[in-house]
Amino acid sequence: MFAAVFGFGGAFISLAISKWSAKMAVGAQVIESPRNSAEYWLVDTVSARRRPPASACPRWPIYDSPEVNAFATGMSRNNALVAVSTGLLERMTREEAEAVLGHEVRTSPTATW
Repeated sequence: MFAAVFGFGGAFISLAISKWSAKMAVGAQVIESPRNSAEYWLVDTVSARRRPPASACPRWPIYDSPEVNAFATGMSRNNALVAVSTGLLERMTREEAEAVLGHEVRTSPTATW
């Protein structure tokens, strides 16, 4: 019983702080106001694909990394985070990047698209 309480408790605590720890680990910055064409494209793409259109939109921070990467985390659909690397936005075509973003949202139980 003791192990179950601590095991499940630790998992829930880890999930609760996952957005904060993920942003701190990679130095991600949430897009409050797009600053360049890649950020405008990301915000427009995410907004256009939301299902249903009035649903809450996950936070989409960008972090500086030459690697092509994106990841999703968060406790609920209305409180999700999907981080995108600058390498993904710079090295992939818009169609390829959209496919990666769609994968992150569709496979994550915490985000909606």
